[in-house]
Parts: sequence; C-alpha cells; structure tokens
Amino acid sequence: MDLHATSSPSTPASTLGPDSPSYLGQIDHLTLDTSSLQHSFLLPVPASNPTTPLYLHIILQPSPLPQDAPVIHRVFPIIQYLVPRAEKHHLLDSPSPSSSPASAPSTTPIPHLPRKIRLHLCRDRTSYPHGQIPRDVAGNMQLLHTPPHAYLPIVDVDKMASATSKDIELLFTFPHIIEDPSIPKEEAFVPLNSLPSSSPSTPTHFGFLLEVHSVSLGWFRLTRSIDANVDALSSPSSASTLKISQEEGRNMKGMIADTDPSLLAFTLLAALLHGLFEWLAFKEDVQHWRKLDSLEGTSYTAVLLDAATRCFTVVYLYEKRQDTSLLILGGALLSACTALWKVRRAWAHRASNPASGGPKPSRELTLTEKADAQATRYLFLLGPPLALTYAVWSLYYVTHTSFHAWTMNSLMALMYLLGFITMTPQVLVNHKLRSVAAMPVKVFIYRFLNTIVDDLFAMVMPMPNLTRVAAFRDDVIFVILIAQMWWYPRRKSEEKEEEKKEKAE
Repeated sequence: MDLHATSSPSTPASTLGPDSPSYLGQIDHLTLDTSSLQHSFLLPVPASNPTTPLYLHIILQPSPLPQDAPVIHRVFPIIQYLVPRAEKHHLLDSPSPSSSPASAPSTTPIPHLPRKIRLHLCRDRTSYPHGQIPRDVAGNMQLLHTPPHAYLPIVDVDKMASATSKDIELLFTFPHIIEDPSIPKEEAFVPLNSLPSSSPSTPTHFGFLLEVHSVSLGWFRLTRSIDANVDALSSPSSASTLKISQEEGRNMKGMIADTDPSLLAFTLLAALLHGLFEWLAFKEDVQHWRKLDSLEGTSYTAVLLDAATRCFTVVYLYEKRQDTSLLILGGALLSACTALWKVRRAWAHRASNPASGGPKPSRELTLTEKADAQATRYLFLLGPPLALTYAVWSLYYVTHTSFHAWTMNSLMALMYLLGFITMTPQVLVNHKLRSVAAMPVKVFIYRFLNTIVDDLFAMVMPMPNLTRVAAFRDDVIFVILIAQMWWYPRRKSEEKEEEKKEKAE
C-alpha cells in the first residue's frame, strides 16, 4: 500500500492526493506487517486566521492502483487545544514580555500543533458474526458493499502518543525541516501563535513526524480504552474523586504509549511494589511511634527536619503539578502527614523532661541530646551556605518563569539538601551510642526497598529534576545506615543490662 497525506481546513476536502495544493507527501510500500516507520512532513500553517481548524487526510491505496480498487480514507484533526506553559527566561536579562503581570499565562486552552502523529494499522483478520462486531471496533471500520460484509484494514490515530526528545531530535535531522530558532525544540506540542508570522505568498511551514505502527487488535482496543478512561478523568466536567489535570493525563498516556512494553510491565509491577512497601513502612512506623516511650537513640532534630522537608516537598510538587505524576504527589502528601504526627509525638516525649517534673534522664538520653545538638550545629554551618551558592548559580545560569519560581526552586533545593543531611543527626547519635537499637528495623528495610523502586521511577516517570536527584540521594543515606547496622549489632536489652551493672557498681 501507498500512504498519501494531505492537510485541509475542513473534513470534506475538495481535492486530495498529489494534485492538492495542501499535499504533504507520501510513504510507499506499506504493509500490515510493517512494525514501525517514521517520515517527516512540512505542514503549511494558515496565514489568515491562526484558529482555523486543520485536518489530516490519510489515504491508503494499493500499489499499483487497480481500477475500482477500494481506498482507505481517514480524516483526523491536527490542532489540539492545550493550556499554554509559562515561558522560561533568564531573570537577570532584559524582562521577557511574558513576565509582566498583564501577559501572565492564561488557563484558557489555545491551539497547539503536535510534533508527532502516530498512525495505527490494525492487523485484524477476524470474521465477525453478523451484528456482533465490538462497538469500539465498529466505529473505526470502513465497510465494503462488494463483496458483502467485508471491511478494509482499520486505521486510526494513536491519541496517547506524543513526541519524545528522541523523536524531536530525529525530526530535525531531515534537511527539509526548517524551523524558526525561537521555537523550543524540546516541546512535544508547539503553540500555534508562537510560529513566525506568515503571509499568503510566503506561508509558514511546521515540521512534524508521522509515525506508522502495525498493531494487533488487542493492543488497538486496549489503547483506545485507556485513552477514553484517562480523557474522562481529565475532563473539566469530570466529577470523579480521582480527577486529574490534562497535563497529568497526557503524562500518563505518554508513559504507556512511548515506553517499551517490557519496561512498562516492569514499571507497573514496581508501582504495585512501591505502594505495598509504602503502606508497610507507614504501618510499621506508626506502630513504632505509638509504642515509643522515650527519645533515647532518636534524633529530635532529624524528626523536625524530616517533617519540614516533606511538607515543603508537597508544596513544591504542587507548584510543579504540570510536570509531576499524581502518584508522586499523593505519596509525598501521605509522608508529610505522617511526619507531622511524629513531630507531635516527639514533642510530647520531649516535654516530659526533668525541667517539667519528669524523671532523671538516662545516660542514653543524655548522649542522644548531646549528639543531636552537635549534629544540628554542623547542619546549620554547612546547609545555608551550600543552598545560597546553588540559588545564586541558578539565578545566573538557569531559566525560570518568574522570581517566584526561582524562590520556590531555591527553597526546594535547600529542603532536599536538608533531606540529604537530615539523617546526619541520627547517624551521629548511632555513632555516639554505638547502637542502632532505637531505629525501627522493619521500617528501615521497607524504605530501603522502596528507595530501589524510586530509582526506577526516577528514570521512567515524569517529575522535576530536583525530585529525580533526591531519589538517588536516599541511596547514599541508606548505605550509611546499613553499615551502622553491621557495625553496631548489639540489642537494646543488652545495653540496658550493662547500664544497670554500671549503676550497681
């Protein structure tokens, strides 16, 4: 088969094929067994009205074309209406026009052009009984009158696919793809109003990638079902408690459509394990803190810093919600609530000190408080200068949408830095006491396993770069704690026995 592509401002085009003035090009020698094929096209953008609809006409015909041969003709809308992203720029340079309050990015969707359009050729050779064709399949069928009850191969656009960085890099290797340098090449969807102005004599051309995939009927139906369900959840009129944003829906669909099936299956398994380990760690942590009767061996500073870091992480991820998976945001919110509850419990134990009429502190508690104070001093000597250095570097060399975004990014870097050294007090307490008996072992094991899963998510799921780095940061902390568990294997009961002997002497 040969594929011919034509653009038109309406679904019934006057002329199609090579004779049309909006003819884009053709792909020769396609078969239903073609696994994957990519071709670049130049799309003429309307000069008169930027909101003029654009449709892609796809014609598939036998090669060579016999007389009265059936032809597949499908029409798909090209323009997608999306909420525009805020423009990033260097804050110390001359102010960007979009940085003024009057030109703040609107939440109203505007027309965008996709960098990639993926076509699915369905390998369906099923003979359906009369009246028993599945509804999702029948809507994409093109029936023939001769012979009776026959249908042409199913062709449809994969709405879940979006251009990846590799696709865009490939697109700009074609010599006839010429783009305006002001258009970001890393974006999967480009706003129509960001293209260079055109005139009827010199129209603007937009380069996009047409990808043809041959898929099985099962995969075809599965992707359509997922697409419909995600669209229902991301619809503005959705009343579901699991409602997600349109950006979240595109991220979810892109992860499914553009990830290798084996890696996707492994990632879904990892997501289940992530939820399981998160729940087990949460349950064991709550049980440990409910039974906790003293802060011996537990760093109060580490508990406070952990709560502050997790709370600010929720705020940061919410600010970056267009680039953040709902799974990541939900897990961060649960962790923040748990951390705040632990602060309340720790404060209750700390309040029952000798100054408040409590019993005389034990040797372990005294060593814990001294080590905690020492680690806190080191923390405030090293943390702020490093965070300030990063903030200045980010201001000079990294693009941001506004000073508010730069402030949030700098504070988040400080929180992640504190998160990296938030276990320093606990590590020092363990070292001074020569014991890890106060640490909840089960919680530690579950979180260590969850850190391994987070490393996988950091490579697959969309999230801000700082959050991605923080996922690998936790590995270093857990390695140190594992080493301490190896060095200090004594049990708490044995240590208390030694303390009793010392008091008796």
